[in-house]
Amino acid sequence: MALVAAENHPIWDYVNHGQPVVKKPLTALPIIEIPTLAATGSEANSGGVITNWETHEKAVFGSPLLFPKVSIIDPELTVTVPEEYTIDGGIDIICHVMEGFFTGIDDTPIQDRFSLAVVRTVMDCLPVAVKEPDNISARSNLSWASAVALSGIIGPGRRGSYPLHAMQHALSAYYDISHGRGLALLLPYLMEYTYPTRPSKYAFMARELFGIDPEGKSELEQAKLGLEWMIDFLRSVGRFMKMKDVGITDDSNFEKMAEVTIRIYSPNKQYLVNPRPLYKEDIIRIFRMAM
Repeated sequence: MALVAAENHPIWDYVNHGQPVVKKPLTALPIIEIPTLAATGSEANSGGVITNWETHEKAVFGSPLLFPKVSIIDPELTVTVPEEYTIDGGIDIICHVMEGFFTGIDDTPIQDRFSLAVVRTVMDCLPVAVKEPDNISARSNLSWASAVALSGIIGPGRRGSYPLHAMQHALSAYYDISHGRGLALLLPYLMEYTYPTRPSKYAFMARELFGIDPEGKSELEQAKLGLEWMIDFLRSVGRFMKMKDVGITDDSNFEKMAEVTIRIYSPNKQYLVNPRPLYKEDIIRIFRMAM
C-alpha cells in the first residue's frame, strides 16, 4: 500500500514473477509497523509477499524504501493469537534463519551460531506460549526472534538462498494454506533430500542445536540424527505433516507448482540454488515425498 499509493502503478510491476523487466520504486509512504504476530519479521525488514490467486503466483518484493520508519513491538498484542497461528509463526521464524544456515557459504561460525540461537529460542519458547498463551516472557522472546531473524543482523556475509520458501510459496498459492504450516510440511523433506550433499553443515546443526554426541559417528550419521531431532520437534508442536493433513490428496498440480517456482525464484530459470540444486524434477520429487 505504501508503495502503490506513492508510485501510482500496479504492485505487480514491482514484483519479480518472471517478467523481463521489474520496475524499481523511487518513493514510498513512510511505514509504521505494529506487529500482532511473531512470524514474518516485517517490523525489521524491507520485504513483502503478494499472491495472485488467478495465476497462482506468490512472489516477493522489497526495497530499502520499505523499511519501517518506526516499529512498535509489544508482545502483549500477541497473547490472543490462536494456537495454530502461534505455532505457524514460530516455524516461519525458524525457517527464516535455517535456510541461510543450510545454503550459505562455509566458515561462518558467528552467523551460524546466531541462527541456531534464534532457533533454540523458538524451540524453547513456542511450547510455553502454546501451553500458556499469556506468558509474556515466552511471547517476548518469540517477538525478539521474529524481529532479528530477517533483520540483516543474523547472517551478514553468509549469503545463502531460500529454496524452502520458494517451494512453499507455490504450495500456498495453489492451496491457500498457512505459510508457516506449509514450511513445516516441506522442511523435513527438503532436509532429507539435501543433507547427504552437505553433511558437515547438518552435522554442525545436530551438535550445536540438539547436543548430539559426535563420538563414534560420521558427519553423515550426525546429520541424519539432526534431521530426526528436527522431526521430533515438529511432531512435538503438531507440525510434522503430510500433504493430506492440509487437504492435498493428489499430485495433479505438482508439475505446475514446480514450474512456477523455477520461473519466479530461479536466478537462471533452471534450478533453485541449494547445496543440492533443485531442478523442476527435484521440486516435484520433494512435493511427492510429502504425500
